[in-house]
Amino acid sequence: MYTKYNSPRSALLAAAVLSLVPLR
Repeated sequence: MYTKYNSPRSALLAAAVLSLVPLR
């Protein structure tokens, strides 16, 4: 999913999303 956005910001966003929506 984050293939086009290979940036540190994407990683932070991904971490925030994972924090908000835990993997079930």
